[in-house]
Amino acid sequence: MLAAKSETRAQQGSDNNGRMQPESEQSKSKRRARRFRRAAVEGVIAASFVIAVIIGDRLIGDGGASLSVRWLAAGLPIIVLSFWWVHLAREIRKLDEFEQSVEIRALAIAGAVTVWIATAWGIVSLIVGAPALPLAMTAPLAAIIFGAIRQIIVFSYR
Repeated sequence: MLAAKSETRAQQGSDNNGRMQPESEQSKSKRRARRFRRAAVEGVIAASFVIAVIIGDRLIGDGGASLSVRWLAAGLPIIVLSFWWVHLAREIRKLDEFEQSVEIRALAIAGAVTVWIATAWGIVSLIVGAPALPLAMTAPLAAIIFGAIRQIIVFSYR
């Protein structure tokens, strides 16, 4: 029975006193590579969204496009945006409990900061007459803020 408990602790990465063992260099490099790969995929999806919005804008041109072309122009970025969120949810589900809490905390903070920026920009636009924030760009703005907040939270645990 005692051997089984020791084996379980070893599998969980803790010593006999319940302290966590240091992470191996191989494990660290795998984790970094996984995080880099995930960030690269998120960057490609974000760029695809921006490109889809630009393509949609070019498709409708001066507004003389047919209704079906306009729906296509609107639908393309919406599909990319939907894929982006499904991808993010799946990636978060793959993480362990601690990493999930970091991601969810970063999402919550990024959402709050994005709403604050969009609202402040809207107020300045309304009262001062500054150019309006293109609402279609709030998702990429949120993604940039999310990435920055995620890094700040990760670095705070080091």
